Amino acid sequence: MPSLTHLALPLNPSLTGQFPSFILECHNLTYLDISQNGWNGTIPESFYSNLGKLEYLNLSNNGFGGKLSPNLSMLSNLKELPITSLEAFLDNLERVILLWTTSTFQTTVSQENCHLTYAVGAN
Repeated sequence: MPSLTHLALPLNPSLTGQFPSFILECHNLTYLDISQNGWNGTIPESFYSNLGKLEYLNLSNNGFGGKLSPNLSMLSNLKELPITSLEAFLDNLERVILLWTTSTFQTTVSQENCHLTYAVGAN
């Protein structure tokens, strides 16, 4: 499926297990929504290098966990990332610094979801 650019598999709680490895082979994906499924475990590090064309990413309401990888910055084309996609990684979040020069970014980070004490936004 290397030519696939759009993959939407939301609302399928019967999809369970580790992160689906076939997605890592979809190097041309620009849109990925695998929200509200039964997947768990960690996001493989190769996810960030293999899917660098992503513009939209929604991983919310799954059982993913672990630490948020600094390689998230490799998704440099990302334009939309629902913050709930990161809820499993926010437990120890203390700082948010949003720096974009060509995109707008609007979100609400609930104090209930993290221990946020510092937030900066800039264009």
